[in-house]
Amino acid sequence: MFSQKITRVKEILAEFHPDLLAKYSTLFDDMEAFKNFRNKIAHCAFSWGDSTSEFDVWEVEEDKNKIQFYKPIKTTVEDTFGYMLKTIKDSIPLLTTLLNETETRLKITDPQIYAVLKSEHNLPQPDQ
Repeated sequence: MFSQKITRVKEILAEFHPDLLAKYSTLFDDMEAFKNFRNKIAHCAFSWGDSTSEFDVWEVEEDKNKIQFYKPIKTTVEDTFGYMLKTIKDSIPLLTTLLNETETRLKITDPQIYAVLKSEHNLPQPDQ
């Protein structure tokens, strides 16, 4: 789902606001990198060594003959959380600015659609 959301936002910006897509290209590169990192955490195997802070992420690699194998990548809990926190910290202000810019443009170019989207966004959410 995360990947599809990144792709969809880029498609919409490419069609309606190509200048914003260019302006925020680094943000989308960072989101793609974060997605890949997230997928490793979600789908790869882990093994813990003697330390409680170091572990191996067993990532699927493929050789030139298309034979897949697992390759360990050493990392630490601190590095993992540090990367995640830095990415989130750096991305949220840019995402907020992008949201504000697109909302402002939509409000000017199509106030009816803007009003509908804002009213739907502010509806109470059902209890889960």
